[in-house]
Amino acid sequence: MAKVASKKRDETALKIIEAAYKSNGLIIDIASKAHLNRNTVTKYIKEFPAVAEAVEDAKEKLYDTVESKLYERIEAGDLTAIIFFLKTRCKHRGYSEKQIETPKDLTFRVVYSDEIKRDKSRYNQS
Repeated sequence: MAKVASKKRDETALKIIEAAYKSNGLIIDIASKAHLNRNTVTKYIKEFPAVAEAVEDAKEKLYDTVESKLYERIEAGDLTAIIFFLKTRCKHRGYSEKQIETPKDLTFRVVYSDEIKRDKSRYNQS
């Protein structure tokens, strides 16, 4: 009886591994493609190192694909892609956004151009 259970578990693990590569390592998609419950997939990831490795490898392949697309956009001169790359990968060179702390009681007054003109004419008449 144990051999049957073991064989079924091995087959399920293989289904998950195959689905992982088709699903970019996304658990809910793996479950759907393998016709399993999400919790079952998560359980197999924890219990079978080969399953966990396949899921992680599938995610890494997706990351590589996305990263290569980013590089293509950078090579094409896409300024948004260039700025994103500099902010995320070149912080050590000073490319990062700095948070400026502002006082909590700071208030602003909006002045419209007609108000400025009116005030100028008032001061010029004196």
